[in-house]
Amino acid sequence: MSHRPRVIVTDSDPGIRRLLRRHFTEAGYAVTIAETEQAMMEQFRRLTPDLVIVSIEPTGAAAGDVVRRIRTVSSAPMLALMPSDSQGAMGRLLDSGADDCMLEPFLLEELAARARRLLHRSSALGGPHTLQTVLGRIDVDPLARTAARDGIDLALTRKEFDLLLVLLNAKGETMSHQQIIGKVWGSAYDNARQNLRRVVSSLRRKIEPYPDAPVHVISVRGGGYRLEGSAVAAAS
Repeated sequence: MSHRPRVIVTDSDPGIRRLLRRHFTEAGYAVTIAETEQAMMEQFRRLTPDLVIVSIEPTGAAAGDVVRRIRTVSSAPMLALMPSDSQGAMGRLLDSGADDCMLEPFLLEELAARARRLLHRSSALGGPHTLQTVLGRIDVDPLARTAARDGIDLALTRKEFDLLLVLLNAKGETMSHQQIIGKVWGSAYDNARQNLRRVVSSLRRKIEPYPDAPVHVISVRGGGYRLEGSAVAAAS
């Protein structure tokens, strides 16, 4: 991989932290370790991870609280680790926004395979893509998190890039407002639609030749948004 996927790992067990750091570093990932949930949340202010691995000790109805808090700041694929005696909480963690769950202790080979699956599913391990349009081309590299229109770099914010990538991965299909909000922001919240409209507007100003008459990011009445053009894998 020419660009290393970024993974954030948090676990109270220093042995597990060392194990996961060593494995993912040797596998070519950029690894950030957080010893506590608070430290992990602080990392989200500085980093945009491609994968989150978080150890959770769920108790009762609070099983999904940590997951929900993460989802307020990150839409990255999330693998939740939990004690072997808390299998019954898996459903609550998945409902709260985790993408996969594993019981501790775990087999490292299985955890690594699940991590790769989540990254492939989110296109974080995919190569660069090109959106061919009638007005030129837009090149997007999910791992480098860069985008260019007709060879000119686009200075996109994190949310603008996430929105562009979500629409690109939809391959021309319409994404509903709620689908986009869930993937870009992680969950619905007050003013979510307003923030979505704001990011759509700012993205259009950067990629559209005439933002008031968009030909790339298309509004679908009563539906959501779609990206107009033909998405193909870029030549390596």
